Amino acid sequence: MPGSNRHQSPTSAGRKTSHPVRKFDPRTGWGAVVAVATGQHGVVATGQLERFGLASGTITLYARAGRLHRIHNGVYALTPPQLLKPNARRMAAVLAAGPGAALSHATASAHLGLIPSNERTTHVTVPSRGGRSRAGITIHRSSTLRPTDITDVNGIRTTTAHRTLLDLAEHLSQQRLARAIDRAITLNHFDLHALLEQIEHNHARVRGARNLKRALAPINPPPPPTGTSSRSAS
Repeated sequence: MPGSNRHQSPTSAGRKTSHPVRKFDPRTGWGAVVAVATGQHGVVATGQLERFGLASGTITLYARAGRLHRIHNGVYALTPPQLLKPNARRMAAVLAAGPGAALSHATASAHLGLIPSNERTTHVTVPSRGGRSRAGITIHRSSTLRPTDITDVNGIRTTTAHRTLLDLAEHLSQQRLARAIDRAITLNHFDLHALLEQIEHNHARVRGARNLKRALAPINPPPPPTGTSSRSAS
């Protein structure tokens, strides 16, 4: 599995925290802001800016001056939106979606290197009561998303290959799903037992589980019927 289960939890967009807020010093504080944003593919959440001491009015002034560029409500970039690279847009979507969010579905598939996606929207899965869809972000709410279903890929929270394959199974054709599985095997992202456990954990998602089991048939053939006797060697 790429990366590790290193669950970064940067302050969500607009979420107040109990962290002490220090007074912002423009001479030294801006460098710290740039350092944090650079570590997040050039984007930063409002809550993080506030922790550096930037008041909402100062954030607005910086945006008007072109130092910050609004990407989503409560998420800013150091560069204009048209210059953002895919990882920056993905990071911005996760920050905007709030605590517990992770790239998922077609976006996670592309980010993991399974199959590419040309969708304009960024797919993000959140806990069942989190987030809402907005321009450029499609939110999927899940009551079965576990910490073990999330990994860190290039510093961005992403659903694991096994969870992503299950998500894809609800929408992809069998041919494309088989291609995604083959790619996961090639990239060493695949563990049959872990994937079967994922199916069992999400057994209520009948369509996805059924489609994924069918795609796995060449890898995991069903056991022979019980009660049959093998032919004796002549």
